[in-house]
Amino acid sequence: MEFHRIIHIDLQPMPRPRVNRRGGVGFPARYRTHLAQLREHLAQLTPMGAVALQVVIAKKRNPAARSFGDLDNLLKTLLEALPFDDSLVVEIYAVKRYSLVPYITLTVREVKL
Repeated sequence: MEFHRIIHIDLQPMPRPRVNRRGGVGFPARYRTHLAQLREHLAQLTPMGAVALQVVIAKKRNPAARSFGDLDNLLKTLLEALPFDDSLVVEIYAVKRYSLVPYITLTVREVKL
C-alpha cells in the first residue's frame, strides 16, 4: 500500500505545552485548530503494519531560518495528526524547502520488517 498526498497548508511546529490557570496542560487554541485541519486531510490513511514516511515541507521562508521551524517539531505536528498510532512509523525521510506556496508532500508506504 502506498499513499501519496500534497497538502496545501503552512505546517506549524509543535509548540511547548502551556499550563492554564486551573493547572491543566495543553496547547494553544490556534495550534489545536491547525492540527484538526491537518487531521482532516489525512483521515482516510489506514495502514495495516509498519510504515515509512517521506515528507517534504515547503514554506515561504528560508529553510535554515528560525522562523521556518525545527524539523523535529514540524514532524511532531505531522505525526500527531496521523490517524493511526505513530509507533507504526519505522522510517522517516524529511526535507525542508523554500516555496512561494506552502505545502506538505507526504508519501506513506507499508514496509516489511
